[in-house]
Amino acid sequence: MRCVLVLALTVLSTATAGVRAQDGKEKGNPLVGDWELVAFGMDGARLSGNELADYLDGKDFPQSRWTFTDRLIQWPAPPKAPGKTVAIPYRVKSDAAPKQIDVGTFGLEKVDPKDRLLYRGIYKVTADTMVLCVGPASAARPEAFETKAKDGLILMEFRRPKAGR
Repeated sequence: MRCVLVLALTVLSTATAGVRAQDGKEKGNPLVGDWELVAFGMDGARLSGNELADYLDGKDFPQSRWTFTDRLIQWPAPPKAPGKTVAIPYRVKSDAAPKQIDVGTFGLEKVDPKDRLLYRGIYKVTADTMVLCVGPASAARPEAFETKAKDGLILMEFRRPKAGR
């Protein structure tokens, strides 16, 4: 299952490396800013701290620092593309309960329509913490912030970095 996530994000990384979208201004978007990945869950298991660092080491999965703009999620490209930034569009529906997020290659001219991917998810932001739960490509949107064995859901917890880090 972890291979599926790494493969999906590698496809997104390859498809979107170097792509830039024009940012709009959505006032009050609580996702905007820098975030550090502090916990990762899949198949009912949760990794954090040293376990998370060991798991991510050398993988194409986005490492600990993610940046959300009004319309893009950005992180440094995998080691095979040093110095580049991956930028993937996202959109939110903040009036839904729970709040909804779609992440994918929609709206990118460089991506062939037949190769476009869409990951539906839910999110919540409280103070300096953000939790995302995202389903497999083109699957139904998750209904809760949890994963179970073989459900294909990915649960990620982020914290805003402390000043000076």
